[in-house]
Amino acid sequence: MAPQLKNALAFNLAAGATAILPHNLNNGQLDLTPDIVFVPSADLDVSADDQAVTLVNRGGSLITGSILVESWHTIERAFGAASNTALAPQPYIIVSAEGGNQPPQPVFGNSEVTIYARLTGSDATGDGTLAKPYRTFQRAIRDVPSIVPSGTIYKVDITNLGTETLPDQYEFPVFIGSEGIGNFDFAEEYFTYYSSVMVIATPKIATLASGITAISAAAAVPSVPVASTELIKLTVAGAGWTPGDLVGKFCISSGSPNEHSVIWQNTATEIWLTTKTLPTFPLEIRECSAGFEAEKDPADLHRAAVNITNTQVMLGGIKVRSLSAAAGQFGGWSLQIAGNTPPTSIQFCDIQGGGLVGISWVRTRQCYLKDTLFLMAPLVATQTFYEGAIEVVPMGPRITVWGGRGLDSMLKQCVVKDAAPIHFRDLFDNFLSAPVGLLELLNVQVLDSLSEFPNNAGVDDTGVYWTGARLYLTNVDISRSAPGTGAALIVNGNGAWAQLSNVTGTNYDVGCTVEDGGLVVLRGTVTLTGVTEEVTVGNTLTGLSWPATNYPIAGSSIVDFTGVDAQGARVVRKA
Repeated sequence: MAPQLKNALAFNLAAGATAILPHNLNNGQLDLTPDIVFVPSADLDVSADDQAVTLVNRGGSLITGSILVESWHTIERAFGAASNTALAPQPYIIVSAEGGNQPPQPVFGNSEVTIYARLTGSDATGDGTLAKPYRTFQRAIRDVPSIVPSGTIYKVDITNLGTETLPDQYEFPVFIGSEGIGNFDFAEEYFTYYSSVMVIATPKIATLASGITAISAAAAVPSVPVASTELIKLTVAGAGWTPGDLVGKFCISSGSPNEHSVIWQNTATEIWLTTKTLPTFPLEIRECSAGFEAEKDPADLHRAAVNITNTQVMLGGIKVRSLSAAAGQFGGWSLQIAGNTPPTSIQFCDIQGGGLVGISWVRTRQCYLKDTLFLMAPLVATQTFYEGAIEVVPMGPRITVWGGRGLDSMLKQCVVKDAAPIHFRDLFDNFLSAPVGLLELLNVQVLDSLSEFPNNAGVDDTGVYWTGARLYLTNVDISRSAPGTGAALIVNGNGAWAQLSNVTGTNYDVGCTVEDGGLVVLRGTVTLTGVTEEVTVGNTLTGLSWPATNYPIAGSSIVDFTGVDAQGARVVRKA
């Protein structure tokens, strides 16, 4: 057959009538679906396949005229698509000037485009399909348009691709789409968060030094080591694990994806999980099946090894590392999510040296973030394990969780271990502006916090140091493995407000310090024990213990409002 890429089709269509018009588009070998259809009236509904165009007159009168159908030449498709034979959505329907000069936008339609990269693929001959995948993520991501049509999701699937070395300080392309971070689908097996652009790798069965990777219900005995957090530990007889080998790996449930979690500690027969929900057995221990690594310029304060800046991306099942420095050093800053970012999320990721600094929503779910540089509001973290913090001389480890700029954050079913104190701080105003921001901790374990600033008396080793507006602690434990200085909780400054319900803690010098106008509201049981003192209010050593039986009745308070050194601090219990 002779190639035909364009055709004009005449029609005469009564109100409510339907016409099927053969278009005869082909490339000499294959019949083609038109990429674009021009129609003379907005009252025409149009659909097409590789044989014909179907018109339906939705108007109330006769429509007579012609439509123009066109299949774009290969050279016109270079701007990007998963395949050189089909665009998404297809066809585009454009109402011409005769129909009211409507803008040349594609018709709305929900669609999903998956672009594959595999070890067996080729960047030269692949087309992004599963049958002919690309070899690298860098090539696959180029098939995603910068502006994603409404209702369309692009998935770049790099499952089992292994570790790919990216250019130094790699920048993700900028993507803008309609699918925001608030969207989720709990019918998905792994990646319940989704966005207009998703870079995903299904977690693989973990490679362990020793021991099992599948856990049956018969072998596992669940317990809750710290009652206040409700986080689960499983004891598995004969598991044979190497202690510490499972840290940061994922415990995958056979049930709801809400039951997946991160393993934050293990012995030969025990695993501690970032979940309060007993997962459905059997369980599998998995890890990331793809990863990125790149060099970072240690002198560049504004770029990590890999950067997602002002772009809308969901990252799932990816391990990210910097090649420039050892763990815990500034050159080890591997991933930055920054700028006035559209909503961004990460799930089932293993990131060493992360910096989440965007001022739009960033969500982490079931992730392992080690040696964090800083995290800034608004952040929502669920079932995530934060371990360690990057040292930045002379500042010391950076803030673990930021709660400023008038934006709200939440940590839910998380563990924060060997990290800088959780507290409000704005990087640029250094406490000089009015306190803003809300932070909620729900079912959270804070363990072995480090100094925020070296030689800062009273703050060293503090678990939570709050100087912002509102702090809610519910089912939280703030503890140390061995006695340390500082207080488990410090509420400092006029406007600093904290509400505590079912909060415990041990091995701090002071359980709770309230000073300089701070306010603590007790709503439930609090047992923040201290080696020296349970609670101090300004200059007042209360001599009281936290249980309700040894604390003022509902509605009363302890205050420090009198005397030359009064600090205006108080603790109040409410029913």
